[in-house]
Amino acid sequence: MKTIQIVLLMILFLSAPVGYAREHLTLDDAIELALRDNHDIRVARNQARAVNNTVNLGSAGLLPRVDFVSTMNYRDETASDALGGGSSSSTQNSAAIQATYTLFDGFGNIFSFNKLKKAGDQADLQARSAIEGVVLQVSAAYYDVANAREQLTIAEEALAISNDRLTRAKKQSQYGQANAVDVLSAEVDLNTDSTTLLNAQLTLQKAGRNLNVLLNRELATTYAVDTAVSYLENAERSSFHQSAVENNADYLAALSALDQARLDLKSTYADFLPRLDMQLSYGYNQTTPDWRIDYDDPASSFAAMLTLNFNIFNGFQNKIKTQNAKLDVRNQEIYEHEFRLDLERLVANAYDAYTSSLEVLALQVRNLESAKMNFTRTQELYKLGQATTTTFREAQLNLIRARNNISTAKYSAKLNELQLMKLAGRLVESAG
Repeated sequence: MKTIQIVLLMILFLSAPVGYAREHLTLDDAIELALRDNHDIRVARNQARAVNNTVNLGSAGLLPRVDFVSTMNYRDETASDALGGGSSSSTQNSAAIQATYTLFDGFGNIFSFNKLKKAGDQADLQARSAIEGVVLQVSAAYYDVANAREQLTIAEEALAISNDRLTRAKKQSQYGQANAVDVLSAEVDLNTDSTTLLNAQLTLQKAGRNLNVLLNRELATTYAVDTAVSYLENAERSSFHQSAVENNADYLAALSALDQARLDLKSTYADFLPRLDMQLSYGYNQTTPDWRIDYDDPASSFAAMLTLNFNIFNGFQNKIKTQNAKLDVRNQEIYEHEFRLDLERLVANAYDAYTSSLEVLALQVRNLESAKMNFTRTQELYKLGQATTTTFREAQLNLIRARNNISTAKYSAKLNELQLMKLAGRLVESAG
């Protein structure tokens, strides 16, 4: 008996930090923390920002380039003739502001700018997909904590029942109403339930650490989480299919890749058209004797230049480039069609899993009611001496399994719902 009491005291000691959680954390709070502090989300956003930083007119060549150009040219010349010759040295200095601008390149710079915008959109979609994946992980980790908390509560209640049963068996044994086998059986079941409670405590601690990693918080931080779960109402299959085609981040990224391939094809046609560049410069220059940099009496100059470049033949490179771009467009069209079919399959599977999990949950609820009634009746009979310890333990285990099953089914259904929401593009309304 002393050994059992020691075990119970150890369990209570280990359970104390979890029993007094430092703060109450809802799922919305957890998601908000993840959106702010999660490492993967921060990296995904930074990557998207880096791509969007290139979406400007200058990156596409639609703005002029302005340079300050300065040169110094020293010359030392020696001349020889019939009279003996001579030598002279001079330094030519120049400084100018030079502007270069492409007036026309077959609209290639316009296509480049549109491609940059598409790349920015695609980066945003990829970031959103990554964020949705993390939100789903956070939700799963949150419900793991909630499930572990319920499993621990169930284990604590089971241990209390077994402890009461052992106490009753010992008293009955003292008065000759129970034999040693009943006491030993109660002790074995109590030890089993003690082990279950320790394992439940360990599971809860691990689940809490997993959640803290995703939230970028101290591993020892503990929470009180919500165990109540609500589900969608009027969830129709067709609405999720339509929403997935319109909002799924990965599918929209595939469409963006197709648009980029088409822009790449259009940009190849610019190589068949002439290119017209303009260059303007204004500056000063002065020639001084010997090695000397000086602008005390410079001459100013203004220059304008137009350059027309039209490729006549380059070994069929432009033609090959266009042909390959056409093939890339066809490949992207194939990928898009395949992605859409796969998305429809995933949505259909997720919807079936969700509705099926709700049906399983309803069955588990009914099963729990039956298990409760059976245990209550068996417990009364056991107290009256009309039920054996084996019958009582079996009824207790049935109740424990029913409560564990309903807890698992409840959170499994919610995670299936969140997975369906992710596929439909509804999981994160605004993750940027």
